Amino acid sequence: MTNQTMLCLDCGFKSEHGPGLCPKDGGHLMSPIVSHYELLSKIGSDLETIVFSARHLEHDSAKLKITLRRRTTAEAAEEFIQYARQTAKSMSPEGGTLDVGLTEDGTFMFFVFDPENRDELQNPTIEHQILMMDAVTELVGHDHD
Repeated sequence: MTNQTMLCLDCGFKSEHGPGLCPKDGGHLMSPIVSHYELLSKIGSDLETIVFSARHLEHDSAKLKITLRRRTTAEAAEEFIQYARQTAKSMSPEGGTLDVGLTEDGTFMFFVFDPENRDELQNPTIEHQILMMDAVTELVGHDHD
């Protein structure tokens, strides 16, 4: 069995050791692929969130930013959605949040921000409203395993 390359969320180290803890600093290792995005390099973090530069796997857009936060409670998920909206407003009047959801293992919530596209959360199309409502329902509605 071949080990998948994993990424440390704390230091950004890429490891071939598979899921678990980072051999450098003991941080959480996860797949560098989150939904339709590849995590490229760590930009920053605070007590609750981690921000990476990212690229869309299908469109090869490499100017995206993805913010991750450990999934805990429904309240935390609702706060995270509000944080995504506030980030979209404050980061760029022309930019926008493209996507929100959960990592494949359900451990982390994420939102993807594109500084060059208009804010879909503030001016969503009908199709995008439905997708966002589904993502929020997924974040808020399911119990953490």
